[in-house]
Amino acid sequence: MKKNKLFIILIITIAALVFTTAQVCNLCGISPAQETNEDVADETSSETTARETTADTTVATISKDPEEPTIELNVYMGPEYNAADDVCFYRVEAIVTGNPMPTEAVFSKDDSGGSWGPLRAQVNLTRAEPDYILTSTVTTSAGTDEASIDLSWGCDGEEPEPEPEPEPEPDPEELEDLHPIVFQGHANDALSGFITDDAEVTTGAGMVHIGDNIDDNQIKGYISFGISGWEGTVEGCSIGILVLELIRNPEAIGDTLNIKYLEYDTLDASDFDLEGELIYSIPIAGLDSLIIPNEALLDTFQRAVDDPTINNYQLELSINGDTNPDGRSDLISFDTIAASFGGTIYN
Repeated sequence: MKKNKLFIILIITIAALVFTTAQVCNLCGISPAQETNEDVADETSSETTARETTADTTVATISKDPEEPTIELNVYMGPEYNAADDVCFYRVEAIVTGNPMPTEAVFSKDDSGGSWGPLRAQVNLTRAEPDYILTSTVTTSAGTDEASIDLSWGCDGEEPEPEPEPEPEPDPEELEDLHPIVFQGHANDALSGFITDDAEVTTGAGMVHIGDNIDDNQIKGYISFGISGWEGTVEGCSIGILVLELIRNPEAIGDTLNIKYLEYDTLDASDFDLEGELIYSIPIAGLDSLIIPNEALLDTFQRAVDDPTINNYQLELSINGDTNPDGRSDLISFDTIAASFGGTIYN
């Protein structure tokens, strides 16, 4: 019985081995599939074609055919009036398109000298030439275009006052028929003095100060010459004023001494703010005396002589600056006692 069981088991084991061997043999003589050169080439060609297609699509997306430039002119400021130069000005910009985009415009006129950029220009119109046609051109590799704009005076600036006609020089033949009077005199010390900007008035001191004091208050000086009863044609005149001294550093206030003609009669604090009429200026450096020449005095002196209500020819002296804030006096002192004037009048 045991032998029969062993026999059966042996038969089953042999059958299993035979079946397994048959399965393996079914694969015998069959080689694995190999990639051919043609297959590799086809695959590479497909990938390359795909990449080229993608690249071509990208270039087509960002590229653009050349376009001829265009230009249009537009006023972005103006008309504006400049009183200092008596001009009416416009500022114009160029609106441009194209491929490539224009970066510069050439204008027929630009009074700013290119200050507002390569696509902008300024045109100043004058009363003598109140109209102008501004043209501008843009050029690129794709072509050229031009535009123009009409500009006309459109400002409300006041007409400037005409220059006064110069007074004619006295006729020598007429002067021969007149009686010349040589005049000479000295300053009226009682009407001469100086004023600080905090309203302190000093007169009759025999001297005039200009500059500033230890409190850094500005000081202006005033000198008066009597001309009551004078009449006629002034042929020549001059004024001489002695400089007593320069105290500390008046040049720190300003570098120029200004002389103005004004009418203040008797001196008071309100005269500090009188405008006056500038007739002469001289540098402070090296100043040791002050001589005001005929050409600086003649016009205002003749007007004073011609006005019967004016009894004194009066001047304001000041430095072209306010103060030197150093807590010290910076002054120029003048001698009013020795101040003199003289000239010739024909009547």
